[in-house]
Amino acid sequence: MKHCIAILLASLCFFTTSQASTPPAIDSDELATLLQQGNSAWSEQKLEQAEQAFRRAIDLDPDSSLAHANLAGLLQSMNRSREAVEEYQTAITLDAENPRLFVALAISYLHLRSYSMAQAMADEALRLDPDMANAKKLVEYIETRGEVIKRASDAETSNRTPGAISGIK
Repeated sequence: MKHCIAILLASLCFFTTSQASTPPAIDSDELATLLQQGNSAWSEQKLEQAEQAFRRAIDLDPDSSLAHANLAGLLQSMNRSREAVEEYQTAITLDAENPRLFVALAISYLHLRSYSMAQAMADEALRLDPDMANAKKLVEYIETRGEVIKRASDAETSNRTPGAISGIK
């Protein structure tokens, strides 16, 4: 009897383990349809409808970097940069060799005024694709922006120094 129970428990464990390790089949046609619906709605400025389609695509396939990237782009276009950053980060986790995702994430960081993070993401895009023109332009923009901010900060600091304004003694 003990032998039968041991076999039953072992069989149950094997069945449970094999069921847990087999992911459900993804309907790639449905995923493509949802992404297309989201893109169409976005192009027609039906932003809420587009967001719903992209979120349904993610629900269908949480491992779709494209679905996360599309949602992130939409969120960024709606000035929801913090949410966009989260979605781009997820997309990058799923597709870490895609330099376009790093450029897009860098732009979202720029909108949040997180210049060092934007610089790091643009640098990573260039590491992945040294010839990527958009990444080169972005790095140049970030560096120029940093120089302008530093000059403005230096000027502000010097204006706070007693006697820094001409004519004051």
